[in-house]
Amino acid sequence: MIALFNNKLFVVFFAPFLLGAITILGFAPYNLTFINFFTFSILLLLISKVKKSTRSKYRNKKSSRYFFYLGCAF
Repeated sequence: MIALFNNKLFVVFFAPFLLGAITILGFAPYNLTFINFFTFSILLLLISKVKKSTRSKYRNKKSSRYFFYLGCAF
C-alpha cells in the first residue's frame, strides 16, 4: 500500500480519478452524501502528499502542474 503512494502516476492521475467517480454517488439520484466527506478528505490528503513530494530540500519551488493534473483527474 505504501508503494502505491510513492508512485507518481497513481497519486496524480489514478487515485483522484477513482475518488471523483466515487464522489458521483454522493449526488442525485443516489444521495449517499456521507461518501463526500470521505472522498474530499482523501483528496486533501493527496494534495498534501503532492505538495510534500514536489518540495525537496534542494529545490524550493513547487511545480503547479501536478496540482492541475490532480484537479483535472478528480
